[in-house]
Amino acid sequence: MVVTVYMSADVRRALGPFGVAQAEREAQTTDCVMCSHRVETRQDVNVQVVRDPLGNLSVWFTHPDCLPSRLVEGATTVAPAPQGDDMRMTALPPRTGHGLPILAAQLVRPVFTKPEEQGGELTEVLAPYLLSQGFAMLGELDSTPPHLEQWIAVLIAPPGPDAGTARLLILDPDASQLFAGVICTPADWCRHALAQGQAALYVGDAGLDPTSPGAHQQHERLDHAARQGRLLAATISVIER
Repeated sequence: MVVTVYMSADVRRALGPFGVAQAEREAQTTDCVMCSHRVETRQDVNVQVVRDPLGNLSVWFTHPDCLPSRLVEGATTVAPAPQGDDMRMTALPPRTGHGLPILAAQLVRPVFTKPEEQGGELTEVLAPYLLSQGFAMLGELDSTPPHLEQWIAVLIAPPGPDAGTARLLILDPDASQLFAGVICTPADWCRHALAQGQAALYVGDAGLDPTSPGAHQQHERLDHAARQGRLLAATISVIER
């Protein structure tokens, strides 16, 4: 492992052997829940656990200078209030396979939960909801994600093809926002997405940089994350407003 993971004794007891091992794996590709900065190679990371009144556990990761590793009992707030956007969104051009424009979402402050029982598995909070909506875990980037007609990406007053940025809103079937913000767009991305009326949306930790112009490297990172089972995907509609 390239990131050194520290867990206090009470955190280890709360997670149990399976949860400890899983937390050590998850910590290798994570952001600090407090400062939102990436935990880099050869850095240390602390594991925070909150146990709610029902006994369920919430797990997140912090730099040692941000918070110590500890177990917090009885709290109802599982993570600090976000200071800015909760999610990073990366727009990528199509690649071989399904040929759809790509949107890749990653939580800035991912939080994991674990049921009270000792052998329970750590689950990223967003994942169960996305799976219930029809998102699928695909083993490779070229497979076509399932089409969810009621999920919509809205390009708000889409700019010209060379603008480099666009305002994006992603809505679920209840009109709740998964994402709202400005994204960096490759050349002609908006035009292609609107012409096809669809985009492939991937959600998970792939370590992408939304501002990077290196589409090939970004595709490779996304494909690597898919092969490791770290992405959930769906094909969603794209419209303009």
